[in-house]
Amino acid sequence: MRVQKVNICLIRGLSATNTSYFVQRARSFSSHVTLYKEGCCANGKDLMEVLDLDVRFGNHVTVMTEGEDESHAIVALVALLSGS
Repeated sequence: MRVQKVNICLIRGLSATNTSYFVQRARSFSSHVTLYKEGCCANGKDLMEVLDLDVRFGNHVTVMTEGEDESHAIVALVALLSGS
């Protein structure tokens, strides 16, 4: 299991478009992906759950990956959220 906190640097946060990109990227990995924000969590591969977190620019979220390719998954997803 890999866990990393990240500051959201996407100007529009996880808007519908950005969330779609995130979910597509998360689905490309076999690992389970979970996002945490202020005590709430979402399956990182479920568009509606991620949108319901209402992640905005400047928010802090925690990304957790667990599975065969967890290391690659967390690097890619954190990079996406941090705007790298």
